[in-house]
Amino acid sequence: MSDASSKLFDPANPPGLGPDPRADRLSSGEVERELGSFFVDHPPGDEVRPLVRALALLWHDHLDEAHVIVQDHLSGAGAYLHGIMHRREADYWNAKYWFRRVGGQPFFGSFGPVVEAMPGGEKCVVGGLFDPAEFTDAVEQSVRRQGGALPGAQLLAIQAAEFQSLWAHLTA
Repeated sequence: MSDASSKLFDPANPPGLGPDPRADRLSSGEVERELGSFFVDHPPGDEVRPLVRALALLWHDHLDEAHVIVQDHLSGAGAYLHGIMHRREADYWNAKYWFRRVGGQPFFGSFGPVVEAMPGGEKCVVGGLFDPAEFTDAVEQSVRRQGGALPGAQLLAIQAAEFQSLWAHLTA
């Protein structure tokens, strides 16, 4: 990970599973400055640039700003990010609606084994592929403190890996 991306996605400070902002998140202006630095050395295509912005804004708890970007972006990656935004809002049925619109994403194939190897990750993998709807169900069970729920720390680790994998996929 480059310097700018490590500032944008500090694994020691992952976002929560819900909408509440962290005190030590980057402001949206700081996110934009870091992205500007990253884009100088790694210019993405015009289709990908807004998705990279939305991903960084989601990591830093700027859900409304990310929503503005992804609501009209109808690509599979746009739908995926839209699903993450609604999952973070605790709007679980709507998140799963957007995840169903994603279609097959190349990122699912490489991400499935990563998640499956994580504690509790096997519950979020179906047929060797990461299943964001299963992960959403796991998050909902945890938030609602339902029996058999995965511990929050495991879910946070899976979500952080999800963001890192999406970043790698979008900026490749």
